[in-house]
Amino acid sequence: MDSSVESTRSIPDRSGDPTTTRTDLGADVERYAQERVDALLERGLIGGRNPGGVAAGCLYHASLVLGCEAITQKAATVADVSPVTIRSAVELVDQVE
Repeated sequence: MDSSVESTRSIPDRSGDPTTTRTDLGADVERYAQERVDALLERGLIGGRNPGGVAAGCLYHASLVLGCEAITQKAATVADVSPVTIRSAVELVDQVE
């Protein structure tokens, strides 16, 4: 795994808590998002992107697919990225779906 990209659980927010903890997302969402991060890495689609933004985008995508509340602004705040960064990451995830 590319050492510059962390798992969805290990991307800390400003308080140091993992993104999935701070967004109150369950294990299913985390697992689904992590699978997307892994797929993006395998296809070389993450290079040069903010790892926190990619993780937050994958979490957002997973929350939509699995029927959880939409968390765009919350994920952006927790990961310290803009909602635009999250939408950009979701576009990447759509490429591996």
